[in-house]
Amino acid sequence: MFIDDDGQAYVFWGRRHVAKLNKDMITVDSDIQMISTPRKEYSEGPIFFKRKGIYYYLYTIGGDEKYQYAYVMSKVSPMGPFEFPKQDIVSTTDYKKGVFGPGHGCVFSTEGTDDYYFAYLEFGRRSTNRQTYVNRLEFNEDGTIRPVELTLEGVGALRKVKREKKIKVDTIYASSIAEPLHIKPMKDTLCRRTEYFVPAFAADGANGSRWMAADRDNESWIVADLGTTRKVRRSEVYFVRPTAGHAYLLEGSSDGKVWEACGGHEDIRIQSPHTDAPGKKYRYLRIKISEGVKGIWEWNIY
Repeated sequence: MFIDDDGQAYVFWGRRHVAKLNKDMITVDSDIQMISTPRKEYSEGPIFFKRKGIYYYLYTIGGDEKYQYAYVMSKVSPMGPFEFPKQDIVSTTDYKKGVFGPGHGCVFSTEGTDDYYFAYLEFGRRSTNRQTYVNRLEFNEDGTIRPVELTLEGVGALRKVKREKKIKVDTIYASSIAEPLHIKPMKDTLCRRTEYFVPAFAADGANGSRWMAADRDNESWIVADLGTTRKVRRSEVYFVRPTAGHAYLLEGSSDGKVWEACGGHEDIRIQSPHTDAPGKKYRYLRIKISEGVKGIWEWNIY
């Protein structure tokens, strides 16, 4: 939805549809229009915003590794008529940087500034595990949009946020490691990726990497060595495929030999994260997965 300066609300959806919303913000005006665009491929993920009196409509084309965003613009109203910039591609694959299929995102700006940002999904691994990235959206003097310089490093924090300090894991090891997964391309043969599942990925602060145990591993445990004995107030674990549910045991140890239970549950629970509050001093923490997918996206220790 988009609300113009005069308070009139509009809704954009599906394949280039636009209509006014009535004052109840529920019902739609009977005058439904299709936005004319120079590119006619299937489109989803519409983005609409206004900057310096110009209305911008961004629409996706392609899909998978070929995902792109194109745009049209209007200086009249949210329903057009629209102009077709000669350079109308906002985001597309960057082979040198290894960014594939940037699409289905949004545009936002920080309040009181002319700083605009483009958030998007990157192809990931065969259209699964698609991660969100944010890059700057910049404009030319005539109001046209410059092609986004895509990076997987992003733009960093836009303001300071007080965060709880995590305990840094010194070493992490596990009962086993799943075999690397080779991702076959779907539409672009140059997009060839291999996913690895080493234990360190469970504590690397990145949501796009994970530890996975080997298929035949009946133990399925992972150990975090904190380097020294520390008081552990809380453990948060984000298991792979949480909607299937998990049961696990959390244990603590001072020497890595003698272990005591300090969290977990025997029943299968569908949630994420699974949180425990040991409230005791340990150097080592161990998670044993008894039920559910044997893998962890991220393990935070406080």
